Parts: sequence; structure tokens; C-alpha cells
Amino acid sequence: MFNSMNPRCCANIQPSWFGRSITTVKWIVPGTILVLMPKCPLCFAAYIAAATGLGISFSTAATIRIFLMVSCIGLIATALIKTIRRPRFR
Repeated sequence: MFNSMNPRCCANIQPSWFGRSITTVKWIVPGTILVLMPKCPLCFAAYIAAATGLGISFSTAATIRIFLMVSCIGLIATALIKTIRRPRFR
């Protein structure tokens, strides 16, 4: 017969160093992007041009900048929710 897995049997397993590292990266990367993001779209377009050699328009730079900000805030919110809802280890 198959035994069903008891949900409490895995509750006390400590996360590995790799799992803790990934959790830390999930917080650091979006926060760093938000901190280093230039305030004006023209500066953002200049950074893209300097990094990639591609010139983009003002409206495209503004759209990409807003998309990056919303994405980073969403990733930070997701990490916060997962941290709050994660079971505590004893």
C-alpha cells in the first residue's frame, strides 16, 4: 500500500545554502535595479545606448522604464508575500 506523505514530516527541514541564496537574490536584484534606475527617460535612453549601442526614442525609453519599475515592485511584493506566508522553522 502507498502511504500518504504526512505534511508535518517535512516541516522541520532547513533550507539549503542554495535556497537561502536564491531567496536573497530575489530581494537584492529588483531593489538594486530600482535604486540605480535613472529618474528621467532621456538618461535611461542614454544608459541603454551606452550599454548596448542601440539608440531608442524618448517614448520607448519612458515605456521601458515604467515597465521595469512596475516589474521590480511586483517582484519585491511577491518576495514579501512569500516571506510572510512561509512557515517558520523550529
